[in-house]
This record gives sequence, structure tokens and C-alpha cells, in this order.
Amino acid sequence: MVDVTELQDLVNKLQDKSLLNRAVSGSFRNMLESQSTFTKKNTRFKKSTGLTLGALENEARGLSGSIFVDSAKVPYIEPLYFGWKRTAPIVPVNAKALSFVIGNRRVFAKSIKPASYKGNPFILDAYNKNRIKLFKNYSDDLTEQIQDAIR
Repeated sequence: MVDVTELQDLVNKLQDKSLLNRAVSGSFRNMLESQSTFTKKNTRFKKSTGLTLGALENEARGLSGSIFVDSAKVPYIEPLYFGWKRTAPIVPVNAKALSFVIGNRRVFAKSIKPASYKGNPFILDAYNKNRIKLFKNYSDDLTEQIQDAIR
């Protein structure tokens, strides 16, 4: 049986909002960090130079937060993430033809119509792959943090 003074002590500890806030925000930061790591490990890039994933950051503000790529570090992140639709042909400006290499062969063209790119929403993809495990881990961590806070 629980002693009344023990119960009152527990209620007093739970009413100390700073302990509870620290527990909740600590768990939330842990969850963001865990998802950032999962995102870095589970992208569908064919080749990773590290610049895009190296610029992956997370930021917690109370009980909200975000995982993002700093566009100052990776200026091409928007078209990479969201894709693009190119309709206008590319033509040479200061020459009679465009020149580029495909495989080991040099190719010349008066103009090209580049393909559209559907984008690579790797942060959202990683979240969708991991969300059930992520929230279970968050719940377990939050329970542990609250228990630690009230001891």
C-alpha cells in the first residue's frame, strides 16, 4: 500500500514544471537527433559526397522542431529535394554549339532539352520509414526521463 506522504511527495514533484519540462524537451531533442542519424544512413542517393548529408541539421524549440539542410551550405538543396521541371531548351550563348561528355565520347549539340527531375525528399522518406519506431522510442525515453525527474 502507498503511504499518503509518498503520494503527496510524488504529486509535488510532478507539479514542479521545470523538472517535467526538462524531461519532455530532453526526450524531444533525443528524438530529433535519432531521426537525423536515421536520415543520414537511409537516403536513396546513388553517391554521397557528404556535402548534402553533412549539412543536415536539427533544431528543437520546446515541443516543436525541425530537421533541415542549411541552404547556405548547400545552395542547390531546393531543386535536389523538390525537383524541377525544365521546359525551355538550353542553347549556347557564346559558341555555335554545346559540348559535353557522355561516357567517354564528346558530344556536340545546337540545343538540348534537359529532362525533368522528380526530386529526392530524403528527409520525409526517412521519417516515413522510421516514424513508428521513432515515436515508440520517444515514448520509452520520455517515460524514463519523467521517472528520473521525479526520483
